[in-house]
Amino acid sequence: MRMNATILMAVYCLLPVLGSCDRKPSISRDKVQEAWDEYNNPALLDSGAVFKFSDLPLSGTSLKIPWSDIYWPSHLGGIALRWTSGLQAPFSATSPTEEQVNAMSVDELNALSPAEKYDIFMGRFDYPTVQAELIRTHPSMPTWYGLCHGWAAASVNYSEPGRV
Repeated sequence: MRMNATILMAVYCLLPVLGSCDRKPSISRDKVQEAWDEYNNPALLDSGAVFKFSDLPLSGTSLKIPWSDIYWPSHLGGIALRWTSGLQAPFSATSPTEEQVNAMSVDELNALSPAEKYDIFMGRFDYPTVQAELIRTHPSMPTWYGLCHGWAAASVNYSEPGRV
């Protein structure tokens, strides 16, 4: 039985939430108290769920292959990060003027951040997307903060973007 990757991900993410809806969660490490009951049984979401590890398939395929990406770390500026040039954080960088952009080579344009490229595409040389990212991010943020929740969902729902 095949299951859409998105539905499967949602099932596993929602199980802890659904299991805590009607009762106070147990803080005990007792396996009996952690066992499935009528409130958190995965069969409530999928009657065809497989419960025994030995019954799981040894191989399979996905209808859509997710694509990998950087998690756009917030301590490095999120999508304002110039990632192709050695993870140059944007906090002290200056984005190019319209005249500078017009004089740039393809390689120089490729070195700009996704936020800069979007703003240039929109003809916004005041760089509002970059500025919004610089407000949202900061070098002192925990290193695990980022936008992985955005690109991970995109990668299972959309084909990998190419160059524009």
